[in-house]
Amino acid sequence: MAARLVKLRAQYPGARIRGHRDWPNVAKACPSFDVTAELKRIGL
Repeated sequence: MAARLVKLRAQYPGARIRGHRDWPNVAKACPSFDVTAELKRIGL
């Protein structure tokens, strides 16, 4: 998955990558991890 995110980040440098739960007014618990922290961990 990290390779795909790197490719998409290169194609769309201004885009924000978020998990379902990170969108306003969404009452979902998925993904069950912090997307922002994971992106930092993999260098995005």
